[in-house]
Amino acid sequence: MKISKNTILITGGATGIGHGFAQEFLRQDNTVIICGRREKRCCHRICCQFKVKT
Repeated sequence: MKISKNTILITGGATGIGHGFAQEFLRQDNTVIICGRREKRCCHRICCQFKVKT
């Protein structure tokens, strides 16, 4: 199975396990789409750690 260069959708990516998955998938050179109830929290936590398009 290919583990990089994929596009992945994560719901609930601002906290908890969704946030952990987002971090790991980004580290493995994937494109990650994150959605959640708290947009600012999603963007702030991920954008501070990785190069992210918003």
